[in-house]
Amino acid sequence: MSNLWSYFKQRGETLPSIEERRQRYGLGGEYSGTAAQNVALLSRLGGGTPAGQPAQPAGQQAQQPAGQPTGQPAGQPAGAVPTDWRGQMAQMEQYRTGLTEQQGIPELRASIGGLRKEIGRTETLLESLRPDIDARTQDFLVPEAYRRRMEAVERQPLTQELAGLTRGLGVQEEALSGRMSDVDYRSQLASQLMREQVGRETKAPKKASRTDLRDKESSEIARFFAVQGTREEAEEAAKAMIGQGYSPDVVYDELERQFPNPKANNQHEFD
Repeated sequence: MSNLWSYFKQRGETLPSIEERRQRYGLGGEYSGTAAQNVALLSRLGGGTPAGQPAQPAGQQAQQPAGQPTGQPAGQPAGAVPTDWRGQMAQMEQYRTGLTEQQGIPELRASIGGLRKEIGRTETLLESLRPDIDARTQDFLVPEAYRRRMEAVERQPLTQELAGLTRGLGVQEEALSGRMSDVDYRSQLASQLMREQVGRETKAPKKASRTDLRDKESSEIARFFAVQGTREEAEEAAKAMIGQGYSPDVVYDELERQFPNPKANNQHEFD
């Protein structure tokens, strides 16, 4: 099966709710039933886990026999969206195939093909009607007016049949176009969601700059000095902070800001 709905239907089950899927397959709170997440879950279920038995927990990958294709790249946790383009294309193709089956598109295409064959057969009968009448009446003295009357009588039901087939073909082709547009839209949306999820998983964390680190250190020192009552207490606290690894320059600057040094030489008393 290439979508969750078809997968569970084939097993005689209804599609579990999002909460039931979280509990049954160990998906965690981040699972919300998005298209990309459902594609990844379907890849995990592709081995045919028996009903009532939980699938492998996320992070464990079932061993594959040598040479057997797998829906997940080697070394990647089960259920994770593959970061290689081949894996993504394979999953999106499975998802799109599932959508077309769910929309009844294969059956609709088969019906359209049958209508086109019937239209072609009816058109052939109409084109060969007059030669057929001439062949049937050539051994008899049949006036031309009678032949035309025969042609009109036999042509009418064929013309009506052709009109009905043509109308039916138009209706079904319009339905096919609408369903294909829906499949295209949902496939594009799922592809976008998959790319965004892959981007979030592969994006490297931003490295803090020296300015960011200095601002954070300064904020911590300022809060520490704020609870000191006097200059003397603040100087003892400054010594302790420097001993803990805080930058002396940042400690001194914050000390002077909160407790200005009364000495004119601007030298720290504990230098």
